[in-house]
Amino acid sequence: MSALTADTGRRHRQAGHGIRARWVSGVDAGALGVLLCLIVIFSAVAPGFATVDNARSIGISIAVVACLAIGQNLVIMTGEIDVSVGSIVALAGFVAGPVGVRTENLFLTVVCSLAIGAAAGLVNGLLVAYTPVPSIVVTLGTLYVFQGLALIRSDSHNIVSFPASASSFGSGNLLGVPRGLMVVLAAFLILLLVRRHTNWGRDLLPTGEHRAAARTMGVRVRAELVGVYIASGLAAGLGTVIYLGAVGGMQTSIVDSNLALQVIAACAVGGTSIEGGRGTDLAPLTGAAIVGVITAGVVILGVPGVWISCAYGACLLLAVARDRIRDLALSRRRTRG
Repeated sequence: MSALTADTGRRHRQAGHGIRARWVSGVDAGALGVLLCLIVIFSAVAPGFATVDNARSIGISIAVVACLAIGQNLVIMTGEIDVSVGSIVALAGFVAGPVGVRTENLFLTVVCSLAIGAAAGLVNGLLVAYTPVPSIVVTLGTLYVFQGLALIRSDSHNIVSFPASASSFGSGNLLGVPRGLMVVLAAFLILLLVRRHTNWGRDLLPTGEHRAAARTMGVRVRAELVGVYIASGLAAGLGTVIYLGAVGGMQTSIVDSNLALQVIAACAVGGTSIEGGRGTDLAPLTGAAIVGVITAGVVILGVPGVWISCAYGACLLLAVARDRIRDLALSRRRTRG
């Protein structure tokens, strides 16, 4: 235990080097390489893929997934999971959406959506931190609770013609870049600074790697877990505002979407271990881009939409297999050493 604690502490201190820390790891470079290969392949076989308009379209389509993924990535780093994020988006949308329609005010819409997201994240965090129920079971339960509340709030009616004054986070471009994507990048930079320059942020990986060792180091594990779920909820709330602007409203069909699968797949494909304790800050953005490129390429090639879900599942399985192979390689290396 002492050796593991010392090793975890060493990595914990290394994670706090701030600007001196490596901003792009080997895992990040591998994921970026996969992204580049996919772009080259689809550019060669899918007519119209390598265009500015298609790149902008991909940017718009991945903004919501990327926003949710930067929150989900923190949860996965601690060795937990949140499958309720899609339902949080639905609930926040059908609560904040009418506020935006009535007031046509962006600030009130954002505050309302973030408040709903944070409240939902707090519920998830408290249940995971203070009960012995696994996080996948907890968030599966809250998924249906939030989903039901969203449908009750919507009264089975979609939100349409969402006002432009309340949706500028998700609609339009700034200097040719989709505004939604720029909002996500801003949120990513804020979380990156928090992750690397606060004790809470630096304690995420030790918490996911070995709970007992983390507690020995003085990590407040329950506070870490509650914090990551609130962060995930806030990311979902922000993603909701982007969704309202990009789509121009909110459809009840979102409760049946595979949004959570896309978000989890994005984190895993980007390089964060689904088992926790190992991950990168860039993973959710790179993974979301990979998911977006695959989706756009498949659509342009005319492949039936049902295969897109298969592609998401395959990405997740490949990411898990990659983690297993890496763990085996590290185990063999330590044995030989």
